[in-house]
Amino acid sequence: MSRLLSAELYPHIGQKVEVAGWLHKKRELGQLMFLLLRDRKGIIQVVVEDDAVSAKIKPLQTGSVLRIQGLVVETAKTKNGIELHQPEISVEVDVAFPSPIEIDKPIDHRADNLDTLFSWKVLNMRNPIEQGIWKIQSGIGEALRSFLKEQDFVEFHSPKLLSGSTEGGAEVFKLDYFGEATLAQSAQFYKQILVGSLERVYKFGSTYRAEPSVTTRHMTEFITVDVEMGFIANYQEIMQLIGRMLYAVHNHVWNHFAPEMEALKAR
Repeated sequence: MSRLLSAELYPHIGQKVEVAGWLHKKRELGQLMFLLLRDRKGIIQVVVEDDAVSAKIKPLQTGSVLRIQGLVVETAKTKNGIELHQPEISVEVDVAFPSPIEIDKPIDHRADNLDTLFSWKVLNMRNPIEQGIWKIQSGIGEALRSFLKEQDFVEFHSPKLLSGSTEGGAEVFKLDYFGEATLAQSAQFYKQILVGSLERVYKFGSTYRAEPSVTTRHMTEFITVDVEMGFIANYQEIMQLIGRMLYAVHNHVWNHFAPEMEALKAR
């Protein structure tokens, strides 16, 4: 039996299927036990009525990896309209210790909670709302690349370790790399070189600048889209390109990631 994802289960109502994922949460209600199983597409609710299966699951900690075969049943009580009944559960990985944070609840991003978030980043990234950050970021990259490809731009990858700074006005990180080197604070030189060959180029990736900051948005490492184009008539041409690019990114993100944006209160 091939594994199905949570988003693929609805067409299989009345059929026995196999799913696999992480134990997201469990709760007991009278003689019933409810499991929430998380996979890359969402959450699956599993209803356990058998006492022997409940006893097997009861000691498991959040994050345990499970493989489950069960009957897909339609219900109005879950977001995806289904749940699994009569489960046969195999424990693939048994997590030994309880989670220090509750990943099934909204993550607190207030400044006085940041140390906790950073200490347990590997866990809070598993929160379904937090997952939206990575999905949206990926979507922005998809939209940028798609738009610039349509405008006949070529993506390039510039070195991140350089023998010296590439432009003035920005501090650099210095390090020992077969002698003194710096982390790249710009792809400017490489853009200008490639324009003479390809005419329209861009770089999408990390940039590093040794500029201390006490804000949550700092300059030490950030992702940038760095565009260069030749044969420009005037600066309005650049402004129009930027405007159309931002419009394309905005539409792509809201068309494909509206639930993630709304969960993060982006409106």
